[in-house]
Amino acid sequence: MPGEIPTSIPEPLSVQPAPAGPVSEGLARDRGLVVVGGTCVAISVLVVLARLIGVLPSSVATLMVIVAVAVGMRVALRLFARSASSPARAKVIALVSTVGLGISVVTILAALPVTTRVGGVGPFLSDLFAYGWTLGALTIAAGPVRTLNWRAVVGTGLTGYLALTALARALGRPVVSSLGDGSILATSVWVPLTELLSQLVPAIVILALVLRGRAPRMSALDLVLIAAWSGAGFALYEDTQFGRGGVHWGAGVPFSLLFPSESASHGGTSMLIAGHAVWAGLAGLSVGVAVLYRKRFKNAWLAAPIGVGVVLLEHAAVNGLSAVTSGGSTPLLEKLVVVLTLGGWLTSILLVAGTGFFLWVEWRAVRPSSRPTDWWPLRPADAVSRAQRLATAQAPRDEKVSP
Repeated sequence: MPGEIPTSIPEPLSVQPAPAGPVSEGLARDRGLVVVGGTCVAISVLVVLARLIGVLPSSVATLMVIVAVAVGMRVALRLFARSASSPARAKVIALVSTVGLGISVVTILAALPVTTRVGGVGPFLSDLFAYGWTLGALTIAAGPVRTLNWRAVVGTGLTGYLALTALARALGRPVVSSLGDGSILATSVWVPLTELLSQLVPAIVILALVLRGRAPRMSALDLVLIAAWSGAGFALYEDTQFGRGGVHWGAGVPFSLLFPSESASHGGTSMLIAGHAVWAGLAGLSVGVAVLYRKRFKNAWLAAPIGVGVVLLEHAAVNGLSAVTSGGSTPLLEKLVVVLTLGGWLTSILLVAGTGFFLWVEWRAVRPSSRPTDWWPLRPADAVSRAQRLATAQAPRDEKVSP
């Protein structure tokens, strides 16, 4: 996916002179890294140009940029980076990540006339502002403890917009087509499940990469950001297809002041619709706590089934209301689900409370290495320092973690 994702703590550079042979070999490997990065950039540019002049259809161009470039070339780049020197690795990966973000943005802009033909550009910009406000609030909240840089979170949002919507359709459409659009099982169970799993793919991949090391070395709020950005990108594209979305400050005060992308449903039973950004953010936090703090807190594993279960229940209730209101009545089970989710407020409450609690927990751990002047942008050295302190905070109380 576009954006740089740190997967390990870089080793300090040696100040001792190395033999001539290894130096020459290292320079050759660095040149190979530059060639791989340059190839990645060239392919990205050519694909976008081919899309703009009409040689490639939008779907094919998007697939090539996301899969062939953002995934395939990053794998090759990482293989070279393992043996390249640290300065070359950092510079080239940063360059490729930044160019990848730019290519993704150009791809979105090029397809905008097509994607906004239902609702128009005005509602799209309004919706973009609403999700931007939501993501901005979460990013600011995570500032003191996050370990991922801006490329990682922005790249995840672009991936949610460009790729994960297609993945969710590929998983969900066959079942919906088989059972019918009016099937409660299809719309209220299968669709929420496949959409949430698709939006959590970036968070799961990043978490798996981080856990390859000896100890977890990231913040639980990193997972909130990754999942929320992924969900927001997903929702923004979905809204353009249905001509919906926008800013709704008064939908559910006070939470809609933080998340103006939330809206209120109408019909036989009304409820607050938190939306994909909030749902995914809570799911990311729940999975992050269950995995990262599983050794620190005895019952941390319960966070995943509870958080994900609440998200699926709330999403199911929203989809169920949409399916049944046309019939003029709301089934008793649907009313019960609405009550259990506090009228759709439960995910917002849990996300704000959970984010606040783990911000406090992790801030206590990273405080000596987290100063307001370092919150944005996040320097690699500060990310490493935070990761080391978080590894200790997430380890069992009687275990010491060496950096």
